[in-house]
Order: sequence, then structure tokens, then C-alpha cells
Amino acid sequence: MRFFENGAEFYPVLKRLISDAKREILISTYAFHNDRVGREFAVLLAAAAARGVRVRVILDGLGSWGDQEELLKFLRAGGAEARVFRNGRYLWRRPFSFLYRNHARLFLFDRKKLGLGGMGIGRIYEKRSDIFWLGDCDEESSLPQLFEGWWSLADRSGRLPGAVLGNLPVSGDITALVSGPYLREARIYGWLLSRISSARKRIVIASPWFLPPARLLREIAAARRRGVEVKIITPLSTDRERYDGFRALPLSMLLSIGVEWYGIREYFHQKFFLIDEDWWLGSANCDILSLRRNYELGLVGHGGPVLKRLENDLDILVSGKRVKKHPVPRFFRSLWRALYGFLEFWFTASPSWLPQRRRESSISEARP
Repeated sequence: MRFFENGAEFYPVLKRLISDAKREILISTYAFHNDRVGREFAVLLAAAAARGVRVRVILDGLGSWGDQEELLKFLRAGGAEARVFRNGRYLWRRPFSFLYRNHARLFLFDRKKLGLGGMGIGRIYEKRSDIFWLGDCDEESSLPQLFEGWWSLADRSGRLPGAVLGNLPVSGDITALVSGPYLREARIYGWLLSRISSARKRIVIASPWFLPPARLLREIAAARRRGVEVKIITPLSTDRERYDGFRALPLSMLLSIGVEWYGIREYFHQKFFLIDEDWWLGSANCDILSLRRNYELGLVGHGGPVLKRLENDLDILVSGKRVKKHPVPRFFRSLWRALYGFLEFWFTASPSWLPQRRRESSISEARP
């Protein structure tokens, strides 16, 4: 297995995987941008399709906003199959399920090599600190069925097939865990609740976005009160200023009971959780959208080399970067607790998160 910290490390390997694929390439990504990097990969995928590889690509209609139409035309013209997961027109047909985004990253080559994590395809990922896992995959894994589920849900509402809702074997003791917007699909949220409620020594949450569901927030607080060490690691600011103001609420509640917050000046995109010796890494933030609304994907396991790698990443992130802020006065914390349920609903239903990206030059410029 290998880990990658940014696109500059991962993209050369990804290019080789695309070029070496013999039978099938399955890619589902939240963001596939029509920029220099995205066009290079579109050309490679079209070339793979031209030599007889079955290439199928899902890009999210929100994460790839403004890029999707030209990318689709190019990929399809090259022989690849491509779909947008719930594009803008879907909003008018089914406004509520439009909010259920496919935030997962899944890269599967010949059903043997699996990649997942936080990176998408685009120039923005080249230098930004992130984490991406690449390793061997059991050919009998249910991950292709998961891809089929997302493919079928791209333009309709519905539920994921039950076969993909358990722990999906990947390699050795490592399993994949998928999550979706319906109660029975919220497997990452359920894993977090279960592990945090039984934690004995430590809870570490590294996530650029931190606005957990109210129930999870209560479990974190309960763990701290029974003596569990709790560390929250976030960037000091995200790319959504409005969101940063909301994030102050749960952090202030937790700081008041002794939770440690490490604010990182440099923006990072890593997402991982350590609970005692258990670990998780993948696409989901520790926030309401990821845990209760989006389709997400990650890896879970216990101990081993992945835990050591994540602990090393943790040491690098928090070295000399602890932030301790004065909590909001008790009266206002009590008021906000009463309103947290409304905030949770509003945050998942607000249309204000539609991205606005500047369009770049045509994909045709990337043709060889």
C-alpha cells in the first residue's frame, strides 16, 4: 500500500495506472475540474477507452460545477462512459435529494488496484495537503457494485443496494465503509458513534470542516467527561467564511470541558479519525453534510501500518500548533444548544453552498 500527500505525488502514479489498465477503469470523484490537470486526465481516459478498456466516470454535479458539460462531451466522444451525479436540472425535479451529494472518491483499476481518500482531479489538489490511499484490492470485493449503485442514482433518487452497506473487504484486515443519506446507509456516522461511545483513551478528529451532528457532539463531550483525551484538528479557516463562523459553536462547547483544539494556519484537506487503536480515513468530513447527507467512502481498521502512518501525520499537523480560545459565555452556549437542531436542519438544506468557479480554457487544448 502507498500513501500520497498531494496531487504532485499522486497524479504521476494515477497516470501510469490509467495507461496500464487492461480491462476496466472505474472512477467516481466529487471534483473533476476542466483545468490543465483535468484535461490531461480526460485525454488519458479517452485514450484508454480507444484501446478497448471499459472506462466509466462519475463526477458530482456540485463538486464539478461549471466543468461537467465539456468534460462529458470529451469523454463520451473518446468512447468512455460518463455521468454527472445529479446535475443542476435535477434540482428542479427533486430539490431535496439534490442535496444528497456524491462526495466519495473511488478509483478502481481492473478490479485489482484501489485508490480512495480526499483528492479529486484538478489543479487545486496538486499542492494542497491531503491524504490518499492506494493499495491492492480483492477482486471479489463489492466495490464495483457500489459504483453501479452510484451510477444508477446519478439521475434518480433511491437507496444503495444492501450488499454494499456492510464492511467491504479490501485487503487483509482493511475494509471499506460506505455511507449515504438514508438512516440505514449512515455507516460512517454509525461507526463514529459506536467507537466514540466506547472510547477509553483517546479520540482524534482531523477534518477541515467540523460541525458534527448534535448526537455526535454529545458523545464527544461525554467521552471527555469520563476522562478520554480528545483532540480536534482543523484549519484555522476554510474556503467558506460563512461556515467558519458556525464552526466556532461546537468548538466553543467542547473547549469549555477540556477538549484540545489545534488550529492549523495552512489549509489542509486531510480527513481521518483515531479512536483508541481504531482508525478511519477517507472522504468524509466530521460535519453534518458528510455524516448525514452525502455519499461518502473510507477505510477502517485497527492498529497496523495505517495507524502508524496516521499518527505520524497527526504529529506533523499539531507540532507547535495548539490553539486555546476563550469559550463563549455559558448563557450563550445554552442558547446555542437549544438552537443546534435548527442549525443542523438549516445547514443541510441551505442552497448557499453552490460553488462558483471561474471557467478556464477549452478541454480541446489538451488534445495530443
